[in-house]
Parts: sequence; structure tokens; C-alpha cells
Amino acid sequence: MSWINVLLPELKSELERKNLGAIKELLKTLKPQDIAELVEELEDQGKVLVLRLLDKETIAHIFSELPPQEREELFRLFTRKEVADLLNELDPDDRARFFDELPAEMVKKLLTYLKPEEREVTQLLLNYPPDSVGHAMTPEMVELKPDMTVEDALKFIRENAPEKETIYVAYVTDKDGKLIGRITLADIVLASPERKIVEIMDPEPVKVRASDDREVAAELISKYDLLAIPVVDSEDKLLGIVTVDDVIDIIEEEATEDIHRLAAMEAPAPEEEYFRLKLWRRVRKRLPWLVGLIIAEIGTGSILKNYSHALGAIVALAYFIPMLIDTGGNVGSQAVTLVVRALATHEISGKDFLRVIAHEFFSGLLLGLPLGIISFTISFILTNNSPISIAVGISLSLVVIISNIIGLILPFFFKLFKIDPAVASNPLITTIMDNIGLIIYFYVALFIIRLLGG
Repeated sequence: MSWINVLLPELKSELERKNLGAIKELLKTLKPQDIAELVEELEDQGKVLVLRLLDKETIAHIFSELPPQEREELFRLFTRKEVADLLNELDPDDRARFFDELPAEMVKKLLTYLKPEEREVTQLLLNYPPDSVGHAMTPEMVELKPDMTVEDALKFIRENAPEKETIYVAYVTDKDGKLIGRITLADIVLASPERKIVEIMDPEPVKVRASDDREVAAELISKYDLLAIPVVDSEDKLLGIVTVDDVIDIIEEEATEDIHRLAAMEAPAPEEEYFRLKLWRRVRKRLPWLVGLIIAEIGTGSILKNYSHALGAIVALAYFIPMLIDTGGNVGSQAVTLVVRALATHEISGKDFLRVIAHEFFSGLLLGLPLGIISFTISFILTNNSPISIAVGISLSLVVIISNIIGLILPFFFKLFKIDPAVASNPLITTIMDNIGLIIYFYVALFIIRLLGG
């Protein structure tokens, strides 16, 4: 950003002169997110000096904004006391996410730096599966009782606000800790002081279970425009909340994962930024898929070998193989992308399979007819051979229709077996359609040529 180009030289200049007063004044004008961006651009000594001029709460906020590998580097530069102070200051969900990125031995060591209550909370979150709601939640929410008056609730919120993730929404629990209601700060502020919380709360709050996939929380927060969603156990006891800022991170990670899988690559870990990814790791993410696709493409060579007599007799058939298989792959990739997105956003589900088949069959038909006419025209101009041109036109129309159908079936197939539909990647559908397209082409071509002569 342009403002970094302005402030960074000034900050570096003050660091060289060790002008701590000027650095403090400069940092006062910036938000933690902005300081985090500046810190990334500094040398190790400068990073430590800047952070040591700030209070623990601000350092924790900045730390949560930094990329994972940047955080690890900072931990190596801090003293044991500074690490302990920072870890204890972090929000439990941010702390758990950071621990996810570290080797198990280091996590074991860092857990000893935590206060007993913070250690207990962190271990609770780490015990949930990484993609679960429980792993992403924070226990720092405002919890009220139904018999509290509005005046009591406001007093309670004022006293506990600094320790909570958000105070704009509170949750009401009974004597057993079960979630029985939800209430916003606006509801409390606008109500009469003597009214009971039970009278003004929403008795049917939207909630998720700790064992649910974290995408469920993201979908519900998006659907109901929530600032946070409560997390409960199997007995409806309130465990924590997932906030909208956590959901943004979840959506970004899930979208990145789907994009990588659609391109037939291993899904990335959260800490894997492009420029920080080691060369071997970058290769390893792609190589297994490419090897698998090469093996799958052996079928293409086998088909060409089986029909070599036809290619030898009518060389013109070979001219149109690239056009045919590329079109099939392109159409299949479009269908896969549309269906994977629709499944991810829950616009469609398994019960819509037959409707989607019908939709895409007619889409394929309407795409195939004009593309078949265009390919017939191109073929006739190049060869002046009617049988071959008809074979090319019919083959391409069939390939488009079949590619469209296969492109939508694959994501449903993977979802049925509880595999991420994004595994139905564009390279995978392209490889499949290379083989199917060639079979269709040669069958149709030989039939037309024998029927009409060529």
C-alpha cells in the first residue's frame, strides 16, 4: 500500500537513530493491523524494538494479524517472559490457531507458559478436530441468567467487558449451563431497568454444535447476519461462540482449499503463503496429482493406438483431435466449476441431482448444436470432405453434451462418499474427457465414413 511506502522509511530512520519517543508517537497514530504490515517489512531487531514499545494487549492484537511464519520468527526473538505474556494475552481461538501451525513438541513446551485457566481452555480447543466448530470457537462470551434485571445485566457487562470477545450479543443460560436465549446489547440498553432478561431475550437462538464442521457456523452467520453464533455440546450446554471475524478467516481458508483442489493440487495449510513456501513443498503439492493424471492419460495413447488403422487410412481425422478433446475438457471444467460452487454455497444438494441433470442436459444440447455446426464448417473448409466434416460436427456435439453431464456428476459422486466435491478438478475432468472424446470421435467417424464413404 502507498501509505506503507511513506511511513516505512520514516520508521526505519527513527529506528536507526533509536529515537524511541518519535517511534512511540508514530505508532500511536496507527491501528494494530497497520502496525502488523509495517512490522513485516522490518529487520528482526527493528521488529522486536517496535513491539517492545507497545502494551501487551496491542502486541497480542498485532501478533494475531501477522502471517504464521512471521509469528514463529518473533517467538524466537522474544524472551521467555515476553512469550509467556503474549501467549496469555492472546484470545483462546487465536492461540489455538497458532498452536495448530507448530510442531507438537513446541506446543507441549508453550502450554507450560500459560496460566492454568488459559492452559485448560487451550487444551479444550485443541482436542476438537481442526475443521470443527469447537476448534474455532472462543469461550470468551457474555453469559447472563434469565432472572437478571436489565440493570443487573448492564452492570455485569461493564465489569466483564474487557475479558470478552464481543459484548454486542449475550447468551442466556439456565442453572445447568444450557443455552436458553440470546439477547443483543441494543435490546438491553433500550429496555426498562427493572425488566427481566427472560422477558426480552430471543428464546430460540440459532446455534451450532461443537462437533459440527466449521463451515456450518460460517453458513449460519452469513444466512442470519449474525455477529456471533453460540456453540453448544450434545446436551445444549453453552461452550463458547464463533464470531464473524473468525468466519471470514474460515471462508478464506475454505475458498483457498477449493481453488487448489479445482486445479488438481494438494490443499494448502493455513500458514503456506506463496513467497514463504519452500521450493520442494511447492513441487510436492503438485507432483502427485500430475503423476496421477499422466497415468490416466495412458488411456488416450491406448485409444489412439487401437484406432491407428483409421488414422493411417484417413489422416485428416487427426487434424481435429485437439479441437475435439480440448472442447470436451473446457465444457466439463465449466460444469464442474458451476456445480462445485453451487454445492459449496448450498444452492443445490444431493436431492437436486435429477433436476441438475435435466438442466445440464438441455444446456449441453444448446451448447453442442452451435459448436457442432461451427466445427463442421471449419472441418469442411480445411478438408473439403463431407463425411469427415459431418463426423467432426456430430462428434463434437456429443462430446459437449456428455462432458456437461460428466462434469456435474463427478462432484455429486464425490459428495456422496463424503469427499470434498472440489476434488472433481478441472485437470481430472479434462483427462476423463480426453479418453471419452476420442472413443466417441472414432466410433462416429468410422460409422459415418462407412455409411457415406470418404
